[in-house]
Amino acid sequence: LNSEQATIFRRKQIGFIFQNYNLIPVLTVWENIIFPITLDRRRPDKKFIMEVVQFLGLDSRLDTLPNNLSGGQQQRVAIARALASKPSLVLADEPTGNLDSKFDASNYSREYDKYYEGKDVDGYQHFQFSDEELTLDDKDGVINATTVSLPFPHNESALKYNEETKTYDYYDYNNKHVDPGNGDAVLTFKNVLLQNCTFHQYDENGYMIYNCLDASNRDGYYLTNGKAIPITWVKVGDTNATRYYDMDGNEISINTGKTYISLVPDDGWKDLSIE
Repeated sequence: LNSEQATIFRRKQIGFIFQNYNLIPVLTVWENIIFPITLDRRRPDKKFIMEVVQFLGLDSRLDTLPNNLSGGQQQRVAIARALASKPSLVLADEPTGNLDSKFDASNYSREYDKYYEGKDVDGYQHFQFSDEELTLDDKDGVINATTVSLPFPHNESALKYNEETKTYDYYDYNNKHVDPGNGDAVLTFKNVLLQNCTFHQYDENGYMIYNCLDASNRDGYYLTNGKAIPITWVKVGDTNATRYYDMDGNEISINTGKTYISLVPDDGWKDLSIE
């Protein structure tokens, strides 16, 4: 495929959900949703699109401009736009990160299903939570970790330790990542797990897939309470938990709380900065 053919293929076959929405501010919600379809001079399937719109709770906002929407509503518009053309594949960058507090009014639970026992097919828990607060001070290889600069130049993502909350605040584009639909709450995490991960790149534009199934004990870091230790990780199958080990080969425990996991491409691992 030449460049123009590749562009047309992506527009028709791949739906993109961007973390920063990429909505066109002068177009209404409806116009944003159908915009990629109109570029191909195709006729939108209005019945299908309205089903998506109603499911996402946007049917009363179709004539609204993006700047008059909450962050969660803008993200739902981005999701609707990605689905509108019935793509074969959807690529999403944290698509639910800004879904607003209206989720609380739905019948869906934020908790695990009541029948889920927290274990994978081999009986291992997905995380080994500590009964006591961990500090990592007595662990081998411990280093200070108050700022993590991830090697993702497209959005300058970073995690900064907040002494007051004892959690890591997430930053992108040099600003705290907040949810306008939830009182500008900061996205923050008690634990951070960083995984050195190989990948396969499909074309010159950087479309890629991480090889998150890996039994070779790849490098990583575990961060909590302003400290970090080196670890290794393995995941042997789709339905197996990822397991994390310290440098002595013991499975690690982590603190109870929200956990941020980042797969870092192996060719950028050397550019990861923990200070």
